[in-house]
Amino acid sequence: VVGDHELLLHGRGGVWYAVKLGGLVIYNQQPSVISFLVGPGDTLDRWSMVALGGVRYPVLSITRTAPPQRKKPAAPQGASAAPR
Repeated sequence: VVGDHELLLHGRGGVWYAVKLGGLVIYNQQPSVISFLVGPGDTLDRWSMVALGGVRYPVLSITRTAPPQRKKPAAPQGASAAPR
């Protein structure tokens, strides 16, 4: 979950998608269960729904995007910022 209205999905072939959801996503942590409610075509599209933590959100748009930035590991406790 990214921000208040967006979900990043890693698709086939390493492609990333930004899925904009209708409604404010109120979730304090990463959801352990994400459900996709799709139509008879069995594809995620703008007529689908995404359920996060039991709350359903309509899909407003799906766009291809760059992969998310990797977080740098935190410095170990007690390590100085610069060598002396």
